[in-house]
Amino acid sequence: MTLLQRHTDDATSPDLVGYCLTMTEHQRYEVVREFPGFELRRYEPHVLARVSVVGTFERAGSDAFRPLVSYLGGRNERAQKFAMTAPVLQESPAGRGSHDVSFVMPADASYEALPQPSDPSVTLEPHGVEWAAAARFSGRWTEQIFLEHARTLNDNVSAAGLTITGAVRFARFDPPWTPWFLRHNEVVIPVMPPAGG
Repeated sequence: MTLLQRHTDDATSPDLVGYCLTMTEHQRYEVVREFPGFELRRYEPHVLARVSVVGTFERAGSDAFRPLVSYLGGRNERAQKFAMTAPVLQESPAGRGSHDVSFVMPADASYEALPQPSDPSVTLEPHGVEWAAAARFSGRWTEQIFLEHARTLNDNVSAAGLTITGAVRFARFDPPWTPWFLRHNEVVIPVMPPAGG
């Protein structure tokens, strides 16, 4: 059974098709400089809705989807609904044995104005301006592919003389039924802004 079938077969689930087809807003950033193999970006302040799940890398996105999309669908203190944005982010902090999966909230939604989730597994996290290195690739959503691209990006960032400041994350921009060879995926690593940045 596919991810689409698991959610749409359950009448109590939010409409996965509707949400994924409205992933029109992308997280906002400025490309500051092009380096060999990656872009240096400056991300605008944003808010993440995050869920931490235990399991395999490949299942993490599916397992976290229901509570996250339920929050967007109105399972919050004001029953307020939000459009789904892209990308969906996933981090796997070393030593924790879990995966953090996040939705980026719409750019016009400030942390103070957002309703608190009704599900305690969902947390809201405000983030200020962030500098990061990002590399785009297509392909399947497997841990092996992600790690290969993460290692390459890490090497390229080090070769460029930039300082890494946080964990690498995986960004998915497409719904799960998109053919693997057409998918827009990215690996992103937070970095220190360059001198004068």
